[in-house]
Amino acid sequence: MNVLKTIVVGLVFSAMVSPCLADKKDDVARLMKELKAKDAKTRIGAAEELGHIGQIKKSLTEPAVPGLIDALHDSDAGVRKAAANALGKVDPDVQLAVPALTDALKDKASLVRQAAAGALGLIGPDAKDAIPALRETQKDSDRAVNRAASMAIQRIMGRGKK
Repeated sequence: MNVLKTIVVGLVFSAMVSPCLADKKDDVARLMKELKAKDAKTRIGAAEELGHIGQIKKSLTEPAVPGLIDALHDSDAGVRKAAANALGKVDPDVQLAVPALTDALKDKASLVRQAAAGALGLIGPDAKDAIPALRETQKDSDRAVNRAASMAIQRIMGRGKK
């Protein structure tokens, strides 16, 4: 009886989740377009929402990773910051994301440098190639940036909390 009950509950749950995932796929496609909108607030919102979706179901945001990497070069610092934060949440292809986030550690805006360091820390041990750049970032004149770099190094080396 318990086995039957478990199967029924599983079927009901999957019937409820499947439409939600389909909606999320549509959302990701829409948000990828919004990353290229004229309005910076729309681009920021799109990057932030992609990060949220990535936390729920990382595989849904895989197609958005190149767009988020492109957004690291946006003219608006808020968009660059949001893109860096999102990349740390969506479990990106490290071959693409780590070099892009490492470059973002040199951004002129301290909030972008801080977000890039935080994202590298969230990626964890797979971001080990960024450690030399993070060590350099620990010398940043902005204390929040150098703290973020220190925390990222700890996480990458497996000594920090995720």
